[in-house]
Amino acid sequence: MTRYKILLLAIVIAVSGNNFLFAQQGRGEENIEQYELVSIEFHGNQSIPGSVLETIISSKSTPNWFYKLLHKVSGSLGLPPQYFDSLKIPEDMKALEKYYRDNGFFKARFSNEYNIDKDKKEATLIYSIIEGPEFKIRKFGYQGLDSLPVEFRQKIASDYWVDTTKPFSRGLVEQETKPVISFLRDNGYMQADVNKPEVFVYTDSNFVDIRVGLTSGRRYKVNALEVEKKGPGKEYVEDTLIKKIVSITPGDYYSAEEKQRAQVRLYRTNLFSSVLISGFVPDTNKSLVNLNITGDITKMNDLSPEIIINNQESAFNVGLGTTYTRKNFLGNARTFTLGGSFAVQDVFNVNYSKIFGFVTSIRDTSILGYVDLRASVEQPFLFDRKISSKLEGYFTINKQKQYRSLIYGTKISLDFELPRNVYINSLVTYYQAERTIDNLLEDYVRTVIRNNAASTDVPLTPAEEDSIVSNLRSSRNITSIIGADIGANKTNDIMFPTKGYNLSLTLEEGNLLPSIFKRLGADYINVRSQFYRLQTTVSYFPNVYNSPVDAFGIKFRLGYLQTYQGTKNDVPLNRFFSAGGSNSVRGWRARQLIPKAANIPILTAADFQNLFLRNIPLGGTFLMEGSFETRNRIIGSLGSAAFIDYGNTFTGYNSFSFNQLAVAVGLGLRYYSSFAPIRVDIGLKAYDPYERKAFMNLYRNQHFFQNYIEIHFGIGEAF
Repeated sequence: MTRYKILLLAIVIAVSGNNFLFAQQGRGEENIEQYELVSIEFHGNQSIPGSVLETIISSKSTPNWFYKLLHKVSGSLGLPPQYFDSLKIPEDMKALEKYYRDNGFFKARFSNEYNIDKDKKEATLIYSIIEGPEFKIRKFGYQGLDSLPVEFRQKIASDYWVDTTKPFSRGLVEQETKPVISFLRDNGYMQADVNKPEVFVYTDSNFVDIRVGLTSGRRYKVNALEVEKKGPGKEYVEDTLIKKIVSITPGDYYSAEEKQRAQVRLYRTNLFSSVLISGFVPDTNKSLVNLNITGDITKMNDLSPEIIINNQESAFNVGLGTTYTRKNFLGNARTFTLGGSFAVQDVFNVNYSKIFGFVTSIRDTSILGYVDLRASVEQPFLFDRKISSKLEGYFTINKQKQYRSLIYGTKISLDFELPRNVYINSLVTYYQAERTIDNLLEDYVRTVIRNNAASTDVPLTPAEEDSIVSNLRSSRNITSIIGADIGANKTNDIMFPTKGYNLSLTLEEGNLLPSIFKRLGADYINVRSQFYRLQTTVSYFPNVYNSPVDAFGIKFRLGYLQTYQGTKNDVPLNRFFSAGGSNSVRGWRARQLIPKAANIPILTAADFQNLFLRNIPLGGTFLMEGSFETRNRIIGSLGSAAFIDYGNTFTGYNSFSFNQLAVAVGLGLRYYSSFAPIRVDIGLKAYDPYERKAFMNLYRNQHFFQNYIEIHFGIGEAF
């Protein structure tokens, strides 16, 4: 295992190189001049980073030695060397001048020079820039609104105004006009568009006036919905059902937003392999629009084997599964799903000779993961409302180093379709009733016993230790959960955000309904505990690179669990918090960061046995963790990352201490596939709160790679 870590670490460091600050973009053509362009420098550019300026010019600096070596090995890999071409300089100067004008620097001046080392066959290109003042917006107005209703003109004037204290940029003008066009297209003006803005520059006062021409066109109402079906399942789906899912009523004004939402609803039914809603105006009436729904309907029955790769519980899980799907189950676009799967964690330490034996894999301490069986029914409407509802039943065996859980239950989820202009993007409420049977694993129990007994004056004999282990009982709980997942995504890209922020909040209350029923007279209900659980995550991307392929992100997460009836010993283990893993503190494995067992003050072995179970923490009730990460594109779909993670779990907020926060640093590689980023992260324990050593002394440990390095694979970014 250690040699694999060393090899992978060497590859990551070599490939990442110096790409954590700027991502290099290369050209495939070789220039006539055989002087390699080793550097492009920008002097005087105080407002715009040189990494941004280099992306807009034709000249490109040569890549580092690693990419050139790859290119020599195979022309499809790496990057070829780049050579100096003086004929590109005028083109570069025009590109720089235009870019500065488009960003409000109308008085910017440019010059260039280059140095050639004939002995080394190298060249350096230098662009000097005098930026001058940054022009501000003085006036911003729209033309072409006279044909609109008075209330629309008033709304545009009051809600879509531009802050005239901002510096001018063409990007800002486009950004500010998009909401106006969206407003018009959502209120019947299907052909609304914006003309090229007129910019009046006043060089004496360093201001600009902007006049944007709008073309509204006619205002359209929906005339009719027309359905065109094809595919093997077309005869099993009625036109009326498709129109019901679309939920656009003839006579309503045309709305681009409603059309887009309708298309999303159609896709979510899983009935279509492809579907498109398009509008066209009949020749007979110029103020009406027909909506044509064209869809390719798949087979109603589907049996799909699958390879499972996910990051469930912050661990890289690999496994197999199969799913049977019955579409349009009992009509109304319901989907019935029956599936089974299993997955293993920590794939490098698994004894694969035992993995396919059910009994041996359950008992083998090297095999961690889960087995899951579940059935569900999902429908796009609830009481004719646009609320996607899902009812599922499940049976899961979850095996970790400390315990093994058997969980079965049912869950009802309601996914609300929210208006576009509200702050919250997603709202899912749910009710969950489940039974959990948690068993502590013997190896973990014996480790805790010995660690605690070693700190006392009354060491336990082997017989007393065996007695405690043999007397362990399963923890059995029936839990009723009312919860909600709330999200607000304000980033510019869901898959690869470079600016904006993302908020998520999970709220759960445990056993409220059973407690109410018990107070109403249902004495047969046994409520052992009541608790609430909160978890919130904030991700922020400050756009420090001003680039669509490079990003810097900050994550902060808090979690809290509090019992207000009973004790935390009666709370199911899967509700506690843990840290470590591929989406958490990456210097540790999944669930490695949990509170350490407190030493039990005992006088006799009997006291120890009585208090033992109360002092085994299998998760925390308070979580704090966060990350700083830079993501930079190397070439094409290949990227790199560097990160600092911190965090830990505690037995309550009163036990929180900053010197108990674990810290990890590391490097990573990214491959940006068409469906999601695939990542490899190598994390180093920079600060271990349970083994405090100076950072520079870690490498002296003879088991450095085994004890202080963790490799994580993942699908999607860490946050």
